[in-house]
Amino acid sequence: MTIYDALIVGAGAAGLAAGRILHDARRSILMLEARDRIGGRIHTDYDFAVIPIEFGAEFIHGDHAVTVDLVKSAGLHTLPVVRMGNLRWSDGKNPALPLAQLPDPLRQTLTGLLQAYDQLSEACITGGLFVGTWLGMGRTHSGRCLVSPNLLRQH
Repeated sequence: MTIYDALIVGAGAAGLAAGRILHDARRSILMLEARDRIGGRIHTDYDFAVIPIEFGAEFIHGDHAVTVDLVKSAGLHTLPVVRMGNLRWSDGKNPALPLAQLPDPLRQTLTGLLQAYDQLSEACITGGLFVGTWLGMGRTHSGRCLVSPNLLRQH
């Protein structure tokens, strides 16, 4: 019988990251995954279309994300994405439209929410700091941070 230092259940992003840390610390690990593949919610399908289609996570959010360092250490590269200009909105009944083609009240509301979202990081959380860490520093989610009433009230 083999004895391991750690058992990791799930080979999604968190399980793989834990496995990497333990492996780098020279610990023996056993990783269990219920699916026939690793990656969890990160899943690229090559059979659905003539080009690869992302069925799960596909963006790295922020320049200071841990994922950026992992991509670089693997010798891989990322592609910049102009996200806000490419968003489409739908009520679920009609075809999705770009923001500029939406009715005025809805367009104004969504534009305000997107602007407020962009301002949250500037107003509250320093670069590279996780929300959980920030909250653990004795701060609460009241006031103008995290979901700023002042930023969102006008929209």
